[in-house]
Amino acid sequence: MHAVDVSKFSVANAQENFKNHGFDGPRYKVFQSDLFENINEKFDIVYFSPPWIAGEAETEMEQAGLDKDYGTIKRFMAEVGDYLESDGSVTLSWADCCDMKLLNDIIKENNYEIQTFYERPIENGGVTAFVLILVKNKN
Repeated sequence: MHAVDVSKFSVANAQENFKNHGFDGPRYKVFQSDLFENINEKFDIVYFSPPWIAGEAETEMEQAGLDKDYGTIKRFMAEVGDYLESDGSVTLSWADCCDMKLLNDIIKENNYEIQTFYERPIENGGVTAFVLILVKNKN
């Protein structure tokens, strides 16, 4: 299992959480990477929780939620196929406060299809969160 993030603070937090929950053996890696720049392997499942809101981040903390022109999700979807096994899947989080049409367009442009779609309202948040499982379109 690998966990990567562009933020050094998120990486440090994940390393501590992995250790605290017993995921500190050689099979578990946590490191800094801007998407796939430091990845050299293929996976059965790639989970991605992208920034949900279109906007320009001015601080590292804002990068967690703001993404100029949704460039990160566009880049992720264009690159993820190079890091998936042939029968692999992508698990992606999204929300109804985001541009769902844009996400669907990005999925189709990169020749993926939604295999499974879950949704759940976030209590007291006024937002519905989605989890999508994507597979390569076989057509």
